[in-house]
Amino acid sequence: MFGWFCYSCLAAENKAELDGRECHWCDCVMSGAPAVYYTRAQMRAKYALEQDPILDFTTACFFGPCVNCQTARILRQVTELDVQQDTMTKAPETQAMIVSEKQTNSQGERANEHS
Repeated sequence: MFGWFCYSCLAAENKAELDGRECHWCDCVMSGAPAVYYTRAQMRAKYALEQDPILDFTTACFFGPCVNCQTARILRQVTELDVQQDTMTKAPETQAMIVSEKQTNSQGERANEHS
């Protein structure tokens, strides 16, 4: 719904997210079919998706809100995958065991008893 009723705002958010920066008011002003097309082409290049410039330009001109929403969905999915992969590849923190002197002495006494 957001992409349909606030087309320029979603286009601006998509562009800012793809660039890895905050969204500014000038992004909203500079959105339109050419901006949506350029953002989609940039997304395809960045994530190694299949390129189709003629189809992308045509759909951006005639079905701008739909292309805009699809671009937002793909960016969200890629971001979620990146977060999951980062979580899975990090090793757990090393934990140190603290042994008190009392435990050490009692273990030493047990070892002496068995000898």
